Amino acid sequence: MTCTLQLTSLCWRHSLHDAVLYVYNRGMSDYVTPLVQLLAILKSAVDSGSQLTYQQVDIVTSFFIVL
Repeated sequence: MTCTLQLTSLCWRHSLHDAVLYVYNRGMSDYVTPLVQLLAILKSAVDSGSQLTYQQVDIVTSFFIVL
């Protein structure tokens, strides 16, 4: 497993969403992957028909601040 993959996995596991964005955007110049991950999280929440959890709202907020 590469260092970047380990780092992003660790950041996701500990809800360090700003760090995930920083690693992808600054470290890898990848602006698409975090957005795809965000949309997958939102899609699963919408498909379930349930209200967004606090963690999902935090993720959305972190990502939209950057956009």
